[in-house]
Amino acid sequence: MSKETMSKETLSQTDVRQVHAALNSFLKKIPAHFSAESCADALVSTLAQYVVSNQIFGFLWEPHRRTNNRRRLTFYNGNVVKTQETAPEALAHEEEKDYRNDLRIMIHSSLKTFSSDPAIKKEIEDHGNRSAIEIHFSYYGRPLLWVILGFPNAKKIPPESVQEFLLIFCRCCLVSLHGAYIAEIEEQEGRRQTPQVEERYAKTVQWLHSTVRHLNMGRSALQAGELEGTEDSLERALIVAGVCLAELIALTEDAAKLSGDQPKAIE
Repeated sequence: MSKETMSKETLSQTDVRQVHAALNSFLKKIPAHFSAESCADALVSTLAQYVVSNQIFGFLWEPHRRTNNRRRLTFYNGNVVKTQETAPEALAHEEEKDYRNDLRIMIHSSLKTFSSDPAIKKEIEDHGNRSAIEIHFSYYGRPLLWVILGFPNAKKIPPESVQEFLLIFCRCCLVSLHGAYIAEIEEQEGRRQTPQVEERYAKTVQWLHSTVRHLNMGRSALQAGELEGTEDSLERALIVAGVCLAELIALTEDAAKLSGDQPKAIE
């Protein structure tokens, strides 16, 4: 049975063992142009593929400027449908001020605890849902992507095994979102015009080694039983991995311009 046609029974058995397959599916859904929007589309589509819900939609903020403009992503009939809208100003500023982590997953057994946006809460209720999961992705406090999954009632919320899968999968996707976000900001601000391909390659290798260094520091801290040091090193590794990916995106596009070719989609 292909992953695209998995039954609800199979989906309900999703756990951490399927993270690798889910990430492969996520990457294959991203077209040749690797961007925050294409990553968000692929993420929403993959979540719909692996997590059973009554409703799934999200909002992507424009990465190249501080604005309340956001793009709505709705999963409908196997596709992600996009529309432009303006976010409530208070919501956007509250997120920038209050977020301490770049990834937050909030499980609402009852929508009484859903306080992010009253209009969205009503929309979820009107769709026949009484429970929900919120997934907030941000970049140093700036809202990046907000995904909502609606459920008819608390009993339909995925079990702990699926929640664990969700956490690990989203942590991995956060690196892709950050990489695309950074690359687009640098493109908008003209930072990519200065380095030559050789310099870009050297910076990419440097960031790659920095990622590996933080991972090894985390491993050493874990072996020493220093949980706080382990968490700190792994968080740093995630941040640096996003920067490394941004350099890889820029390097690929620069090399394609020199050769006259178009970047290829991830296989």
